[in-house]
Amino acid sequence: MAAGRLLPLLLLLLGGPGGSARDPPSGPAALAARCRLPALTGRCRASIPRWFFNASSGSCESFVFGGCGGNGNNFGSERECRESCGDTAGTAPSSAVTTNSTLADPCSAPPVTGPCRAAFPRWFYVPAEKSCREFTYGGCRGNANNHRDERECLRGCRPQGDFSDEFRRFFSSKGLALVALLALLALVAAGLSVARSRCRAKPRAPGAAGGDDRECLMKEPYPA
Repeated sequence: MAAGRLLPLLLLLLGGPGGSARDPPSGPAALAARCRLPALTGRCRASIPRWFFNASSGSCESFVFGGCGGNGNNFGSERECRESCGDTAGTAPSSAVTTNSTLADPCSAPPVTGPCRAAFPRWFYVPAEKSCREFTYGGCRGNANNHRDERECLRGCRPQGDFSDEFRRFFSSKGLALVALLALLALVAAGLSVARSRCRAKPRAPGAAGGDDRECLMKEPYPA
């Protein structure tokens, strides 16, 4: 009975089912096969930033690892990924590499959620609007038009010297207040002008010295 209870625990400690990703096999053939595996977030719900080799693009890309149920194409850093799989880039189909390399402007690519099932808020750039929008990223197999926040998105994709988005935001949030303030100032200026005109047009008593406009404005009631 004791041996039967200890066997599942021993399998778990050795990296059996339910544990984390197993140690990848060694050897050139095994390494090439490992680097062609898809990125797996896994069934656990942690959010661990990792790297995998994308055989289609021939480069290492980041993804979010859930903490268990992964595979060998799972590296702790981009450097480790390149050192392990960089020489296997030639194993990818040439058509796939050509298709990805012809994308001159990554910021014009559409948002890609990816096959993984996480739900991370990310931002992508819309060239037609010259602004960024939010979308949900699954955690793996995205593209370069994938930014952590709106500021990073605008800084990385908006043409230099283009501040149309800032102007649009300013006038959308503060435009009404600015218009109201200008209207109030115009009313005050109009009221002062009318009061001054009435004061100057008012007939004075014979022999009375010319008064000051400021005194007149103080005596005149403010027009309703």
